[in-house]
Amino acid sequence: MSEMEKILQILILRINDFSIGMNIHQVEKIIAAQSIVELTQKPEYIHGLIDFYGELVAVVDLRKRLNIAQKEIELSDKFVVIETGKRKVALVVDDLAEIESVETTEITNTDAIFPGIKFVSVAKVNGKILFIYDAEALLTEKEIVEIDTLIKNFELHVAV
Repeated sequence: MSEMEKILQILILRINDFSIGMNIHQVEKIIAAQSIVELTQKPEYIHGLIDFYGELVAVVDLRKRLNIAQKEIELSDKFVVIETGKRKVALVVDDLAEIESVETTEITNTDAIFPGIKFVSVAKVNGKILFIYDAEALLTEKEIVEIDTLIKNFELHVAV
């Protein structure tokens, strides 16, 4: 296998009937859904905050970002904690499907398809098109600043 034919391990995440892929190396941990600290002032794409081993992590609402039917978080849901390069966030997903091996030669880069989400590539997996997210492209610089501010304000409020 040449250097150009690398294999990526892609974790398949399910939200309703929608499947998305995430490079397994960008996934820090998969945890059961847990209670979220509700915030009164937050961007619409944030559910709230969780305590992830002593670190406050924003819970991102992918349903809102992907324009998928909304639902309350259920005990059966999973939080997929990812590292975006700038900060950790937790994604709420209904379920995890499997890990697929995809040759990089089978992956095609794309432009933005949905507002607010930058798909960086697509691949055909088991006869179906799979959108593969780059965790580093999930949040804009503005959104990272919003989340940082949200967490700092929460920490200040709790410390008082």
